[in-house]
Amino acid sequence: MITASALPRLFACAASGVLPREDYRTTYADDGHARHAEQERAIEAGDMTVMPEEIRELLEGLDVRAEAAMAYDVVTGEARILGYGIGRAYPDLGPFEVAGSCDVLAVDPGRVVVVDWKGHAFVAHPSRNEQLLCYALMAARIYGIHEVTVAVAHITDGNSKIITATIDAFGLDEFAMRLRDLYAQVARAAAAPAEHAHEGKHCAHCPSFMAGCPRKRELVALVDTGAADVMAQALIPLGDDESASLAYEFAQRLRMLLKRVDASIYARAAERPIPIGGGKMLGLTEKLGNEVVSGPVAYACVRERYGQTIADASVEMETSKKRIREALGFAVAKGGIAAAERAVLDEIRAKGGTSRRLKTEVGEYVPQLKLVGGAS
Repeated sequence: MITASALPRLFACAASGVLPREDYRTTYADDGHARHAEQERAIEAGDMTVMPEEIRELLEGLDVRAEAAMAYDVVTGEARILGYGIGRAYPDLGPFEVAGSCDVLAVDPGRVVVVDWKGHAFVAHPSRNEQLLCYALMAARIYGIHEVTVAVAHITDGNSKIITATIDAFGLDEFAMRLRDLYAQVARAAAAPAEHAHEGKHCAHCPSFMAGCPRKRELVALVDTGAADVMAQALIPLGDDESASLAYEFAQRLRMLLKRVDASIYARAAERPIPIGGGKMLGLTEKLGNEVVSGPVAYACVRERYGQTIADASVEMETSKKRIREALGFAVAKGGIAAAERAVLDEIRAKGGTSRRLKTEVGEYVPQLKLVGGAS
């Protein structure tokens, strides 16, 4: 089954659609799914405040639905709604149907808007993003219109960046042809995967990365046999642009491989600890987080020692060690700032003005010395 979210990768590497695969998830993906679920519940309840103002204005007056699952048949050119909020649990599809769930689908009799939520990772402009183009094509064929507005909404840490594009009839027809051709490319890749496997940024979340990609197997073999070191030494000292470019590309390949291996190791360690020698384990362990300073207590302590002016400079509605240190620079000589900071923080701690939360993360530890309940 080909899905809309996989299209950017498939257009870059048709072989990734037919190679053996494994499930690959990251904490970023899990966080993204949690955000999507929260937005879906709010939208279905009629609460549009979960959207940035620019998106709310774009959708004003339209019938808005979240997580709209659709399918498009690349042979017949017909499309259909599969349901809403079905969690990618697509029903039986035809042999040439592409399925996909857009985060927001908003319609009225003559207008359609598609919105896709994204996090930190920036994607191609919506006018060139195959995932968004597929949603636009699906919606256009379902509602019988010739123009669709698509938007990518990058939302991270309360900030948003909205990018929109309008896909007209020519753009929709052109993408329909590309989609039909893609099926032929994937079919050819099934017969000769190695010839159609291509590396690039699209590899980052490919389900075939560790499972069966011939390019990654070649790279692992280079590292395992020591040939990678020979290649690197042959390129160094990068005397010309060509060798520098080749070295950069090779380093990018190795970096991506290492990142994926690390992700697999840490995922396994999160499930059960891994012995790593020297009496150490790699697994879930509790660690005290950064110390949080109470604004009111800090304000009282700094004011008592250095006066209200310095206290006002170190504390607003909340404070931090950095802000206290910067403010003390106005009260004591340069060489005495560290000692002054330690004295102030000791007093703040004595008055219960700081706290540290336990956080669980994957890390190295010696079993008998593992931190338990905040004490070691």
